[in-house]
Amino acid sequence: MGTLDTHDDVCRTLASQSGALVVAVDYRRAPENPFPAALEDCCAAVRWCAAHGPEIGGDPARLAVAGDSAGGNLAAAVALRFRDEEGPVLRLQVLIYPVTNYGFDTASYHQYAQGFGLTREMMRYFWTRYLAKPTDGCHPHASPLQAETLADCRRPSCSRLSTTCCATRRGVRGALGAGRRSRPVHPLSRVEPRFHWARRRCANRRSGG
Repeated sequence: MGTLDTHDDVCRTLASQSGALVVAVDYRRAPENPFPAALEDCCAAVRWCAAHGPEIGGDPARLAVAGDSAGGNLAAAVALRFRDEEGPVLRLQVLIYPVTNYGFDTASYHQYAQGFGLTREMMRYFWTRYLAKPTDGCHPHASPLQAETLADCRRPSCSRLSTTCCATRRGVRGALGAGRRSRPVHPLSRVEPRFHWARRRCANRRSGG
């Protein structure tokens, strides 16, 4: 669903508010290119930034990965993979309502199954399109929460969560389980201006409007 164009405002806002150089990755997308194609492209992009950052005004000693939704999944998976493969050291993960696990029976998936934008059945559909086969969903590079440990990534993490995300509680588990150097979990902020409608919709539902 996302492209460089749909997320251009998000990338520009991140760059403007953080003062960081933001590199947006046009990774291959499913179903034409199922897992792990997108992850391979993201890893390659970060490795390129580590090797060539100064050429575009970046600092390879201060690398970070960021993404929202499926992009948050990829950012977390890049950090896990680099930890295990001794890849470039990351200083920060910014995981914006990340999809962190292939599974649909959590309390939040049932509580927010319908009426909050993405539905439980839509999430099932997206996963079937992303994975080459269902068993791939058990791989920690597809489902970071299924890693044996999230510790010793040598990098802190920060999660910004939307209250409308069915996988919110799983995302919190991932952020809090990343080790003692983890950053706090924050609510959704103006970094994601396109999703304010979702917050209003939640408020309306809670008030009966």
